[in-house]
Amino acid sequence: MLAWSWAILTLCAALCWGLAYALLGKILHSGISSAFALAAIGICTLSTYVAVLVKSGTFYSGVQIVQQNKVVFFCLLAVAACLISGQFLVYRAISLKDAPHVAILEICYPIFTCLFTWLLFRNLELSWHIVAGGILIFVGSALVLFRTSQ
Repeated sequence: MLAWSWAILTLCAALCWGLAYALLGKILHSGISSAFALAAIGICTLSTYVAVLVKSGTFYSGVQIVQQNKVVFFCLLAVAACLISGQFLVYRAISLKDAPHVAILEICYPIFTCLFTWLLFRNLELSWHIVAGGILIFVGSALVLFRTSQ
């Protein structure tokens, strides 16, 4: 069972994100702006993460690693910028359309993950089932995009 724990955790995360997107669609269509939703969620997540850092005792070790390794520091800044931008764009898209359409189209991000992993690190572990899954994701996203625009 331990071999599948990563998949179980991933599916649980997908369940959480699915519920969050559904609720977010309702919130954003009530008139709240994407920026306000992001700020409110950011305040909640920041306090949660700080509590987890303190409880786990990993705050100081993380700070030491970042102080000693500037590449890690700049990578953290880049990740933060990408995640903030991505979340803002997703929230804005949901406010313009709806959560199911945005979520289905957004699910093509694994293709970009593979592309950037190869471009930045020349590291790509592909197998036929990953390629087939990527093709299915791309075709599904394209179907939603082109069918919706008609």
